Amino acid sequence: LAAYLLTFILAFEVPGLYRRWIIVRLLIVLLAALGWFLTQTGVTLPILLTVGFFVAEMLIACWFCHAEAYAFRPAQNSEATLFYLMIAAGGAAGAFFVGILCPLLFDANYDIALAFFLTAAVAVLATWSSGWQARLLWSATTAGLLALVIMLHIANGHSLLEERNFYGTLRVTQTNAPIALTIRTLTHGTITHGTQWFAPDFRRNPTTYYAPDSGIGVALDVCCGGRPRNIGVIGLGAGTIAAYGRPGDRITFYEINPAVVPIARNLFTYLRDSEAQISIALGDARLSLAAEPPQHYDVLAIDAFSGDAIPMHLLTTQAMDLYKRQLSPDGILAFHISNQFLDLAPEVAALARASGMDARLIATPPNDSRGEFEAQWVLVSASEAILNDPEIFNAALPIPPRHGLYAWTDDRSSLLSILRWKPLPRQR
Repeated sequence: LAAYLLTFILAFEVPGLYRRWIIVRLLIVLLAALGWFLTQTGVTLPILLTVGFFVAEMLIACWFCHAEAYAFRPAQNSEATLFYLMIAAGGAAGAFFVGILCPLLFDANYDIALAFFLTAAVAVLATWSSGWQARLLWSATTAGLLALVIMLHIANGHSLLEERNFYGTLRVTQTNAPIALTIRTLTHGTITHGTQWFAPDFRRNPTTYYAPDSGIGVALDVCCGGRPRNIGVIGLGAGTIAAYGRPGDRITFYEINPAVVPIARNLFTYLRDSEAQISIALGDARLSLAAEPPQHYDVLAIDAFSGDAIPMHLLTTQAMDLYKRQLSPDGILAFHISNQFLDLAPEVAALARASGMDARLIATPPNDSRGEFEAQWVLVSASEAILNDPEIFNAALPIPPRHGLYAWTDDRSSLLSILRWKPLPRQR
């Protein structure tokens, strides 16, 4: 937003700084790099490079558009009102297109590719009078970006299901493998939210981040002995945690995205195959938990952080107070904190200390032969006996402190203190 607004100031307040011959060349290079970025699905780059690139792309593209708009300003003051009204209307139309129309028109996220395709098309018109070289260059660039949009659409067309709403793009893909037979994978944007192997020997096995030796697997194993368990899970995904359900268990999933529920029920079988009693509460988990009487959960899994963007309101001292109210006295909070760019373990530990609890980090390596990903979980409990259980104690790793870190609240939080400037290897 700062880059966007800055280009208005540059274009209209200091138009003398604009040099078209420099900006158009920079824009061509950035648009070519953008095409490469949008076709890379398995490449992870440092966050400073990624953010810097997209901010630079926005800055140059908007400066070009705004400077060219300034060049078309009317000579007569009587027409200035209409000119600025049209600029304001263009901004409103763009916001309406991205915020309302795109989720209705498209099953996937083509917004960035479309935006810069239109930028190139504008450049064709703006530079038409510059000669045939400029016309050829920008016409070819426009055609290339249109081809990129079409290629992205074709690539997404191979999905078993694709759906987009306010919360993002959901995609279910299906592949075949000798051991697993059929593999179905649910992704939200570029992040895997669940995988199921449909071979008879693997169909009920928890995969991805939920392996038996993962933090959630260990928590569910040690929490209750042999008695029925009462389990809460914030975040449904493919419903993988339901694979742990035993007769007599109750598992309640809290899911904010209504599109996830039919996917988990119809395209994956974890919910149907589970021996536990399954219920799903739609809506924001924090609001749902606040409206409920104490549920006395033996394990409450907060599984909303596996994406690279996290819901901050689920990681504050006020949220911890709510979780404690819903836990049994020796219950376990299991935070799934696998993330490429954010080191959430120290923050969860700080929240645990502020809430009179303690934390243990459990990190597990990938196992490709069973479809298990590298996973990080932090187990939090007020019960020292639970956290010192040999299964947890022996698997726990030290949580390194971070200088200047504080327990987040609803009024004060910052991701800058936990950023990883170099990403972890991508296992998703």
